[in-house]
Amino acid sequence: MIAWGMTGNYIYYKHAKKKILEVRNLHPSSDVSLYLSQIGDVNRWVWWVAIIIASIFILLIAAAILIPLLVGERY
Repeated sequence: MIAWGMTGNYIYYKHAKKKILEVRNLHPSSDVSLYLSQIGDVNRWVWWVAIIIASIFILLIAAAILIPLLVGERY
């Protein structure tokens, strides 16, 4: 888990650094932090993917609990 966390942080660091350099090159005289806060650059699809994956896990856990209970009551 530590390796996954470090890898994710490094990938995001590279992305943020690249974005900051792009903004500095395009707008050298402006306030970079103000401009970056205005454009955001958030991937909205990530939320939907996370919700779908969480829903699938919840359904699988519920099925793992309920199916044995229902099958056990019939016998």
